[in-house]
Amino acid sequence: MLQASDLQYILNTKPMYFWQKAFNIDTPLIDFFGGIKTHQGDGNIYIPFHHGRNDSVGPFDEGDTITSSTGEQSKRKIKIDWSRYKGGIDVDGLAEAISKLGAYDLTNDLVLEELEDLIDDILSDIEDDLSGDGTGDPTPIYGTNYWIADDNTVGGLDRSSYTWLASYVSDNGGTDRSLTKSLLQTMISQLEDTRGSKWDTALTSRTMAYVYEALMGDAKRYVDVKVGDVFMKALAIDGKPLIPVPGYGDRIDFIRKKDWELQAVPHVSRDTYGRMNKGLFKVEERQPTTDSTRMFAFIYLQLVCKNPYKQASLQDIE
Repeated sequence: MLQASDLQYILNTKPMYFWQKAFNIDTPLIDFFGGIKTHQGDGNIYIPFHHGRNDSVGPFDEGDTITSSTGEQSKRKIKIDWSRYKGGIDVDGLAEAISKLGAYDLTNDLVLEELEDLIDDILSDIEDDLSGDGTGDPTPIYGTNYWIADDNTVGGLDRSSYTWLASYVSDNGGTDRSLTKSLLQTMISQLEDTRGSKWDTALTSRTMAYVYEALMGDAKRYVDVKVGDVFMKALAIDGKPLIPVPGYGDRIDFIRKKDWELQAVPHVSRDTYGRMNKGLFKVEERQPTTDSTRMFAFIYLQLVCKNPYKQASLQDIE
């Protein structure tokens, strides 16, 4: 049997897919954020925020008195916690032996096959949480609903007080209201004129995408969106793509994509051939109490929004 270090090497270097999935395992948000990237740094997530301008800046005339006070800028680093995801397999000893004899189509190591499918399941679970608000027990990943908000806590700071850390949120106290062009225009004005955000994408649910399409009527427009290597048509909102995401809430989130990154702690290992590997997943074997092989895969990751102030959300709409 392949050792845990060998399996970790294979999983982190050679993704292989044998079985067609007869269930929802798509990962559009992971793809939207550019996939999962290995964290660069000392293992901690720190977001540096420059949240206050130097108030001594301005024009002056020849002969003006220059005071000793030159002003300063407001800066702060905020630490963000990692989230943990895991999954396990338990392969019967007889089934594993039969698989090595080729009795299972396309499979000569059932443990490896199960681990590869397990990674798909872990990624699907992460995908489900990527549009969430980061609450639960155990704590899931910080999703878009967590970052694009104005009344929760980030890095121990209450965003209702530290407004430079808060997104612009337009809600209606929990009571739904009709989506209107006026609401959209107000959102875009706040983002571009007040906050100076060069937002480039809007995320929403399939339901709200239909509502927006009906609102625009004959005035609706489309833009090209690159998905992998293919360009597809998407509804345009102020000339930018409105992308429906399965399972997303009935809200429209305005995103500046360059501010977002899905990071993971890299795992370094050496397989039985002496090859070094640095990848996203850690694989461990746990001693079973039956005639089976038990393996677990782990990933430590987080969705990071480097500037929530430049994002916005239109909520309580129908």
